[in-house]
Amino acid sequence: MTALKAEADGLSMRTIGSPSLVRSLFRLGPVERLQVMVFPMIHGAAGEGPVLAELPVLDLSLVGTSVIDDRLVLLDHRVCGE
Repeated sequence: MTALKAEADGLSMRTIGSPSLVRSLFRLGPVERLQVMVFPMIHGAAGEGPVLAELPVLDLSLVGTSVIDDRLVLLDHRVCGE
């Protein structure tokens, strides 16, 4: 993870729609930012379990919010120092 970040030369690395990849990235290396998009849909019993349940304990600071298409909300968090 550290080598990939060094190769990115300051560019953001992102993943979209893969909870298992996100969990692996949090376990492997220093994640500095977490963006969560909230969709207004309830899956009930048919839905998957909590997506962030297996992540390590993190102290997050909300640094921004955006409303997209009058229904989606993007929450932008920074991981606070240890």
